[in-house]
Amino acid sequence: MTSISNLKLRPMSQDDFKTYYQLVSDPKIAQGARFQPAKDWSNAKELFKDDLNHAMSYAVILNDEMIGMVSLYTTVGSHGEPNQSCLELADMMLPKYQNHGYMGKTLGMLINRLKAHSHVQRLVALVAENNVPSRKVLLKNHFHNYRSVLNMAINQEDLVYQLDLRLNS
Repeated sequence: MTSISNLKLRPMSQDDFKTYYQLVSDPKIAQGARFQPAKDWSNAKELFKDDLNHAMSYAVILNDEMIGMVSLYTTVGSHGEPNQSCLELADMMLPKYQNHGYMGKTLGMLINRLKAHSHVQRLVALVAENNVPSRKVLLKNHFHNYRSVLNMAINQEDLVYQLDLRLNS
């Protein structure tokens, strides 16, 4: 097994598309993350462009190879305005790297960066109730479950986890 100390986080770039395609076209990843898998290369390219242009997206790198990604999306405030101080977290990891502690370490690195160099005050993450590994990763990084919401697209409950960065300094 490779050491977690070889794990890095860097902004995603155009060079990351091949791995991004593997992530967004995998039906099991899509099911766990509650999105429809990319239908084809062209559809994945559109998603990739959106992630590069409208999110803070980071490649998870292990020994110079991209093994996953983390994205932060602006949330919407109570009056419909963008809320830059509260971001929604989304993450994906290639199946062969899941359950080895890599995403937990990655989120820890990202949280430390946000605390040190950011105006972000809160992170939220929506997780399927049956996605126990993702729930454990969030709890290990001091998120807490504060409510559930109905995912209207699939008519199932999602759990909403939250981390207040100001309280966890």
